[in-house]
Amino acid sequence: MTVTLGVERKGVAVNWDPSDYEGDVKLVGTGAKGDVHNTASMKNDGQGGLWYPADFAGDSTIQVIGVDDDQVVDEGTITVGS
Repeated sequence: MTVTLGVERKGVAVNWDPSDYEGDVKLVGTGAKGDVHNTASMKNDGQGGLWYPADFAGDSTIQVIGVDDDQVVDEGTITVGS
């Protein structure tokens, strides 16, 4: 399979303490208006990343959430620049 992105993107690295939760997690980025920018499920190793459109600028609340039980493991707000 070949996947080609038709738009430029910018990435944001996310780090958290993996000892706070056992099991896989998902990262969710939510904008100020409640719009979900992106989500990604992954192993709970304390490192991940989210992608935003190249022209996105503004605040985004990042949550690390347990896949099995939707428990919020960690969260914070970042400002993504243009």
